[in-house]
Amino acid sequence: MDRLTAKKVRYFVKLQYPVFITVSETGFKGALPDLPGCECTCRELSEVYVALERMRRDFIAQKLSSGAGVPLPNSRGLLAEAAEPAHAAA
Repeated sequence: MDRLTAKKVRYFVKLQYPVFITVSETGFKGALPDLPGCECTCRELSEVYVALERMRRDFIAQKLSSGAGVPLPNSRGLLAEAAEPAHAAA
């Protein structure tokens, strides 16, 4: 991974993505609804958070490495471009 991509990964990892957790018969189910496919089932609640954090980092790194956009937290389908961030006019 090049330095620019690594910097972008660090930026997106710092964002606060909502986490949904439900109790199941076998333990706990966790999901990051803004990051498609980031779901897990674990016996212990603490394991859910560890698994989701790993999935979140991997998801973001994969998207940015492939040049795809990364969904923003609570984005409801909006994507942040993998290109340079736009700067607001002063």
